[in-house]
Amino acid sequence: MIGLFKAFRDFRPDKLASFHAFAEICVTRQIITAIKTATRQKHIPLNSYVSLNKPIYEEESDRTLMDVITEGRSADPEELLIGRESYVSIESRIDEALSPLERRVWRRIWTERAIRRSRRCSTATSRASTTRSSGSNTSSKS
Repeated sequence: MIGLFKAFRDFRPDKLASFHAFAEICVTRQIITAIKTATRQKHIPLNSYVSLNKPIYEEESDRTLMDVITEGRSADPEELLIGRESYVSIESRIDEALSPLERRVWRRIWTERAIRRSRRCSTATSRASTTRSSGSNTSSKS
């Protein structure tokens, strides 16, 4: 239908082609474009996802993927303080070893990586909450 509309819109009677031939070419090209667009591989990651609230095992398990992800992070204040001290120690050694230009480049690289990492985490968190809320809505309706 879109191909026929484009043929009607773009047809010029002053050219030597008939409308029938021109419309046939437009419709054929529109079909080919639609097939190419539908089979594009770049859209696969956007159309498939894994729920973070789905049980890890097929059996009735209470353990979810979200549980596994959050397990790796420690909420113990002592461990957080030790990690921070280690970070400061490493950072001071890097500052001693690098020139001012190298330090600026180093900090920029790590800042950009941290930003990307935080964006991935916030995206995963928002997807998880969306999945959780849509899952709870569907279960309450049935």
